[in-house]
Amino acid sequence: MDFVKYLGISLVYIVFQTTSVFATKGGGEYEAFKPGMSQNVNVPLFVVIAYSVIWIVLLGLLVALWRRQGRLNAELEQLEAQLKEQR
Repeated sequence: MDFVKYLGISLVYIVFQTTSVFATKGGGEYEAFKPGMSQNVNVPLFVVIAYSVIWIVLLGLLVALWRRQGRLNAELEQLEAQLKEQR
């Protein structure tokens, strides 16, 4: 579970760092978007980030389910052993 926690923290950090870079102007001042302004947005980068986040979250969920299934299998084996002892 620590791996999933650290992975989530890393993703949040990367997302906030990326968005802060795009939200600031060259001089470090924020400039709100106004219709008609030229846009220097790196769309492919955002697509890659979005897909990466989705895949990493899915991978994290898969790892969490895999670990939970392992614990359930161990508990089931323990209960079966206890049941055999009682017979």
